Amino acid sequence: RAFPNPARRDIAVRYRLRGDAEVECELLDLRGRSVRGRICQSRSAGEHVIRLEVADLPSGIYSLRVTVAGRSRVGRIAVIR
Repeated sequence: RAFPNPARRDIAVRYRLRGDAEVECELLDLRGRSVRGRICQSRSAGEHVIRLEVADLPSGIYSLRVTVAGRSRVGRIAVIR
């Protein structure tokens, strides 16, 4: 889950793990180009938050891809000025 949506300055990506895992988070434009590089973290079981800065991005719709143990979920994020 990512919030706030729409965002102006940064977004927080909240997720919960059932066990230890590698987590990868990436923000993409609508053409699939990475606008925020991959953030890779080893995390233990439990709830976690990753923060991504978006203040310097142009207004628009972006895809947020979160991958845990090889399984990806993609959501949409709106950035507004």
